Amino acid sequence: MYSNLYAASKNINLGLTSSEFKCFLGIIFLSGYASVPRRRMFWEQRTDARNVLVSAAMRRNCFETIFSNLHVADNANLDPMDEFSKLRPLMSKLNERCMKFVPNETYFSFDESMVPYFGHHGCKQYIRGKPIRFGYKFWCDATHLGYICWFQPYQGKNPNT
Repeated sequence: MYSNLYAASKNINLGLTSSEFKCFLGIIFLSGYASVPRRRMFWEQRTDARNVLVSAAMRRNCFETIFSNLHVADNANLDPMDEFSKLRPLMSKLNERCMKFVPNETYFSFDESMVPYFGHHGCKQYIRGKPIRFGYKFWCDATHLGYICWFQPYQGKNPNT
């Protein structure tokens, strides 16, 4: 985890601990299920937007400081041939964990999956006729129940991917 190092390079004393990071990840995962128009609404006082689990677990300013300084790779040692080198340590760890807990299956499905993205990036794909036409293409290995065992982002015609 290089968040503390990155924050220090911007003269910010982050002091992120593993328990704070786990709490941060919990909020990120929860926000995928309980969506609100703006992330800050989890901490608002209005009852229709406030999420007590989130607001009791971490202060808003602490969450936003961690969010703006989150780094999983050292910027000084990035692979120039890897378009996803800033995320590669996280993806490798996720793949390792997924493979560790994969259910005992006989048949697996290997296919592509699109993650929607409308910003600018060199690896963004456009595939005509798909439900998700713009985004990142991932190669995935999954069980018949949809459990992802392994995933790899598509980076174009790079022979190293």
